[in-house]
Amino acid sequence: LSAALGGDAPLFRLYLQTKLPNPHYSPEVAAQTTLINFSVTADGLQDQLLAAVVNHERPELEESRSELVAQQHQFTINLKDLEDDLLSRLANAEGDILADEALIESLEATKVTVHEVEQRVLQAERTYEEIALARDTYQPVAARGTLVYFLVDGLSVIDHMYHYSLGGFNTVFHKALDRAPPHDEPAQRVAHLLEAGTHAAFSHVTRGLFERHRLIFA
Repeated sequence: LSAALGGDAPLFRLYLQTKLPNPHYSPEVAAQTTLINFSVTADGLQDQLLAAVVNHERPELEESRSELVAQQHQFTINLKDLEDDLLSRLANAEGDILADEALIESLEATKVTVHEVEQRVLQAERTYEEIALARDTYQPVAARGTLVYFLVDGLSVIDHMYHYSLGGFNTVFHKALDRAPPHDEPAQRVAHLLEAGTHAAFSHVTRGLFERHRLIFA
């Protein structure tokens, strides 16, 4: 929330924080505020952990995926620029459009360029699907990590002393990836990662639990 007196630049900004998952404000207040939800979602955390696992196991795969995402974004920008340029030429054309050879040649060149970009987009999408299929091999590790995190996060219901940050959990998760025994078979390697991640989280959390709560967590 910001306010300005006699100018465009705000004189101050007000930041408010709440623990409410879905705060409700009156329309007058909501129109002048920007709500940012920093809560962790299961899908978001699973995607984050999957990227971490793939980057650890097959960094070249994650690098290719990042490059493809940037490439597809650039393709979208290029197509939009070509469309805007085409509309601008048509809007500013004078007289008979069909008699304007320069405009016709420009339109043909734009058409060819658009076709090339669309072909590259299709190729990039096929490559992205292949990468996504390869990344799915490590999906169980990310799913297990997400499940364990929300289980640990729910311990605060038992006792207010049990609060674990996402940053701390990520540190434990990455250390578990380093400690997992290597294996050439992907399926066996995933099994090792699952066991290492679960054991690391269990050992880390158990050390901070009261004796009477350890059986509940187990």
